[in-house]
Amino acid sequence: MDIRWSTDTVPEPDRVPAWSDMLTRQVFPVRTEVFRPDDFRGDFRLRAFGPTAFLRVRSRRQRIVRGEAEISAGDESWLFVSTMIRGTGFLHHAGGVATVPRGGVSFVDGGQPFALEFRRDFDYVSALVLRRDILALLPESEAAHGKVIGAPAGPAIAAFLSALESSVDNGDRGGDGIGDENRLYDNFLGLAAAALMPGPGSTAPGTPPPDSDKVLLATIKSYLITHLAEDIAAPSVASRFGIADRKLQRLFKGEGTTLTLWLRRQRLERCAQDLSDPRQDGRSVTAIAGSRGFDDPTYFSRCFRAAFGVTPGAYRQDRDSGARAGGAGTGVTARIDGH
Repeated sequence: MDIRWSTDTVPEPDRVPAWSDMLTRQVFPVRTEVFRPDDFRGDFRLRAFGPTAFLRVRSRRQRIVRGEAEISAGDESWLFVSTMIRGTGFLHHAGGVATVPRGGVSFVDGGQPFALEFRRDFDYVSALVLRRDILALLPESEAAHGKVIGAPAGPAIAAFLSALESSVDNGDRGGDGIGDENRLYDNFLGLAAAALMPGPGSTAPGTPPPDSDKVLLATIKSYLITHLAEDIAAPSVASRFGIADRKLQRLFKGEGTTLTLWLRRQRLERCAQDLSDPRQDGRSVTAIAGSRGFDDPTYFSRCFRAAFGVTPGAYRQDRDSGARAGGAGTGVTARIDGH
């Protein structure tokens, strides 16, 4: 999927409503308030990023609003991690107004009201992240809505998004195509989750400090999500984070699971995403399973059937029936599935 659209193709009197309509149809419902409708132009590009997408917007001063009416009218699955390439953005949300300067990085939850105000011409890039992917790493991430991510994670994310956009502009895909894109998404997911974790002094006065065990568990999950293809053993993970193996198991037990079960579920969900994606029809089930850490095809098939009720091959064949987990979402996901 690679969608490009510009108001240059629209007569001047119709540009503003066409702009709102295209953002609503291609991303999710918003309304646009433009300061000078007679001098408006904008363009955007929406391109596949692993199982999701990234969005680049270049336009003139405006206010993009997503209120309760827009939320109730559209998909709430998306979270946005964005960086300003040019200009300054002002992010209005329930917690106040956050200023996002050039090179700054912000986090927006599409299921909560917000407004993006740009007082001059601007240019930004957003990575769309599935809500369930972030929540699997950081259940409290919804509280980070409207956050401006500081150093050191902020500059790292800004560099990541800028490089991603540049590689697309240059037509530089490289690697083994979609498999590399999915691993890139997982790496970005881990980076984003780590950036959203509450740190020392990040809570408001009078509120309890973040639970250290929850922060530690989220950190561990962020690491694991970027290493799903590897052979992961509990002792090595515990050693990496300087804790006892019993402590590691206790962290996962607090969420009603184990390290092994959590890893298996994450791997299975990503295999299901891959099997749901028409762009991956050229990859065998065995190749998809191996890229997610399942080296034994028989074991993978047994685990997959236990999780989803059908074999991986049947799941792939049935993907257009709507009976798939995570791959048949609405909004951008549906457009990625169908190119």
